Amino acid sequence: AMSINEFEERDDKCVNCLEINPREVKIKCEECPGDLLLCLECFSCGVELGQHKRHHSYSFYDPGSFPLFTPGWCAADELQLLEALEEFGYGDWEQCTRYLNDRSSGEISSHFEEFYLSGVIADAVKDYFKGSSC
Repeated sequence: AMSINEFEERDDKCVNCLEINPREVKIKCEECPGDLLLCLECFSCGVELGQHKRHHSYSFYDPGSFPLFTPGWCAADELQLLEALEEFGYGDWEQCTRYLNDRSSGEISSHFEEFYLSGVIADAVKDYFKGSSC
């Protein structure tokens, strides 16, 4: 579960309903100060709050809803995986489920092994260091 401080620090939540969905495209108001983000549902209902008005110009904010390596794992998931590994270390897959709470520890470890240790990323790193003088 997310702490109150972790929740407050999130900059990808809808300012109206406070929903956090790192895989969902959001609407960013281009006229309000700061990064005012609305989820698609609140935007489609014409939510107005504070200085924000429904007629303001907007852009789409995509936090990574597209896949990088394989369908079923979007860019936001990959980022969450790397952040979990940074916090908990390699191999603590059960703790990594705190960041990827809809994935099992087995799914997370298998994905990391397939795409980071023996897949596309691993090949790119090996190729990079072959030409390096380190």
